[in-house]
Amino acid sequence: MLASYILRPRGLRFETQTRDEDIVLLLRRHPITQISWVVSAILLTLAPLLITPLILEIGILPTFITFNIIIYTLFIWYMSTFGYAFMRFLLWFYDVDLVTNQRLIDIEFPSLLSKEETATRITQLEDLTFKRTGFVRTTFNFGDVFIQTAGAKPNIDFEDVPEPAAVVRKILEVWEQNEPSKAHAFIAKHKHELE
Repeated sequence: MLASYILRPRGLRFETQTRDEDIVLLLRRHPITQISWVVSAILLTLAPLLITPLILEIGILPTFITFNIIIYTLFIWYMSTFGYAFMRFLLWFYDVDLVTNQRLIDIEFPSLLSKEETATRITQLEDLTFKRTGFVRTTFNFGDVFIQTAGAKPNIDFEDVPEPAAVVRKILEVWEQNEPSKAHAFIAKHKHELE
């Protein structure tokens, strides 16, 4: 369940899922996009191991700082580091994009205490594109999928998802099952882009 591209995940449900709705595709941001906070957490973990012996060796600590204060400070430092890394992991893990047999859903957690969910029926789909630009995105095959919907319905963006071309093809398959004529017209118009 830690993958960022899961086709037909088993045993997974979400809170607004209807009885006859099946998850076709679950997406998370590509793991390479998480490197910055992982490196930060590693550096924060290693910093006291490098700095504490140096400070003790030089002897620049004031006399009122005891061994217990150093231990408590290190404890607080490591708990804060663990909290930061755990929070970032949870935000990545629960920030998902879903393609079901009926809807397209973008679930975002800007913070641990707030949630934003944008959904649209597959029948409201008007346009579908993807963008993968730059060396890193091309090398690791991830990008953005843009879903334009009809009327006042909100547009949905699946950001930094793996295999954006495959995601578009999977959405087109579901669209074709729900609205064959509209999907066929779109596929015929954009055939060269989808190959």
